[in-house]
Amino acid sequence: MSNNGPSRRDASTEISYEDIIDAVLEKLGDIVRAASEGNFVFRGEPKCYEEISSSLYREYKVSLQPFGVDGFDIRHVQDEIIDDAASYADALTREDLISQLQHYGHPTNLIDFTTDYLIAVFFACSSEPNDDGRVILLNTVSNSPFRLRSPVNRIKAQKSVFVNPSSGVVIPDQTILIPRDLKLPILAYLREFHNISTNTIYDDIHGYIKNSNIHRSAYTEFHIAGLYLNQGNHDEALKHYSRSIELNGDQKESYANRAVTFTRIGKHDEAIRDFSQVIALDPQDARAYWERGQVFFDSGQPELAEKDFTEAIRLDERMEDAYIARAACRVHRTDFDGAMEDLNFVIELNPENQSAYNRRGCAFGAIGNSQLALHDLDTAIKLDPTNPVPFISRALVHLDTGEHKDAISDLDMFIRLGGDDQSAAHFRRGISQIALGNYEEACADLRTAQDLDPYVANRVVKSASEVRDGSEHIVFDDDVPKDILEMLKPRLFG
Repeated sequence: MSNNGPSRRDASTEISYEDIIDAVLEKLGDIVRAASEGNFVFRGEPKCYEEISSSLYREYKVSLQPFGVDGFDIRHVQDEIIDDAASYADALTREDLISQLQHYGHPTNLIDFTTDYLIAVFFACSSEPNDDGRVILLNTVSNSPFRLRSPVNRIKAQKSVFVNPSSGVVIPDQTILIPRDLKLPILAYLREFHNISTNTIYDDIHGYIKNSNIHRSAYTEFHIAGLYLNQGNHDEALKHYSRSIELNGDQKESYANRAVTFTRIGKHDEAIRDFSQVIALDPQDARAYWERGQVFFDSGQPELAEKDFTEAIRLDERMEDAYIARAACRVHRTDFDGAMEDLNFVIELNPENQSAYNRRGCAFGAIGNSQLALHDLDTAIKLDPTNPVPFISRALVHLDTGEHKDAISDLDMFIRLGGDDQSAAHFRRGISQIALGNYEEACADLRTAQDLDPYVANRVVKSASEVRDGSEHIVFDDDVPKDILEMLKPRLFG
C-alpha cells in the first residue's frame, strides 16, 4: 500500500492559477501512474476512515462487537434481507431487489466503486474540507467487482461497480492521499475541464433526493448563520458557517459569508483564507478577488491587494468597485497617473459614481491641486449629501489650504452624519479651532477626541511641533495655552 501527497500549503499564500492547475494535475497523475500497474476500480472517500466497509457491516459491527466478527459471513445477513424483501416484490429478481435496496438507502453489504478515477476523486473532495481525503485502488482480479442491472441514472453517471466481500470489509491495493488544501481546486478543475460536479454526478430526481439528504443540513446551518450575522452575533455565525462547510465543502457561499464575518471582527488572515477557498471553487468569481483584495489592503498588504483588484478587472472589465479599489492602491504607492486613469474610466462608465469622484478628489488633493480636488468633492457631495465620507475628504483639503472655517463646517457635517472615526474628526476640528483662536471650543473637541481614543494624536500628527511648524499647513499663535498644546502630543502606548 502506498500513500503520497504534496506538502501542506497555507491557503492564504499567493499562488497563481497556473500553480494550482499544476498541483491538481500532479495529484491526478499520481493516480494514473498507480492505476497503470494493474486493473483497478476506484473509490473516493472524503476522510481517511479506519476501514473500507459496507453499511451493513458497520451496522452489525456495533451489535456483534462483544462477540467479535472474525469468521462471520455478512453476506448471509444480506441474503436474509433479500429473502424478506422478496415477499413484498415477488416479481423482481434477486439482483433487482438488491439494486433497489442499495438505491433507496437500505443497509447492504455492497461497497461502491467506480471505473472512472475522476469520479472517485470527486467523492474524495466533495465534503469534509478540513480533512484529507483519499482515492482507493482495488484490484479487479482478486475482488471481482460487478455491475447492478439498474435503470437509475445516478449509477450510470457514476459508472458504479460493487464488491460484496464476505467479511464486509475490503483491503485496498493502493491508496492515494488527497490533501485537504487541494480539494477545492480539484473540484473546480473537474467542473471546468471534465463536467464532473454535483449536478452531473447526481443527475436524476433520485440523485437529487440522495444528494439533498446528504447536504440538506448544510443549507440549514447556512441560513441559521445568516440570521446570527444579521443580528451581529459573530461567534454564533462563525460556528454555524463552519458547520455548514463541514457538511458540504462545495458550497462557496458558506466560505464567502464566513469570510465576511471574519472581516467584521478584524480576523484578516482567516478572511483571506476563506476568500481563497471561494476562488479555488470558482476561479472566475471576480467579486471574490475584489473582496479578498479589500482584506489585503485593510491588513496592510497593498501589493497583494492590487494584484487581486487587477485580476477582478480582467474577469469583469466593467467592475467599478475594482477600479476604485485599485486606484487607492496606486495612490498608496504614489502612482497618481495610474490612479487617475482608473478613476477617469469609472466616471466615464458611470458619471454618478460618488465613490469615484471622492477618490479622484482625494488624489487631486494629494498632488496639491486643491481646485480640482474641491470640484470633485463638491460633485460627490451633491450626488449624495447624506454620505459622510466626502465631507471628511473635503475637510482635509480645506485643512491643507488653511480654510479652517470651511474645514470646521465639513467636520460638523461629518460628525452629525455619524461618519467613521469620530475621534479623528473631533481632533482635526480641534486643530482648526486652535488656528482660529477658538481655544475653548478647541479644548472641548480635543478632550472628546481623547475620550473616544486616547491615542488619536498618534494617528493624526506625529508631534505637536510639526503642527506648530506648519508641516500640516497650520501655524499657531504663540499664545496658545500649553494645556491645549499638550493634548496634541502623541502618547506612548500601554
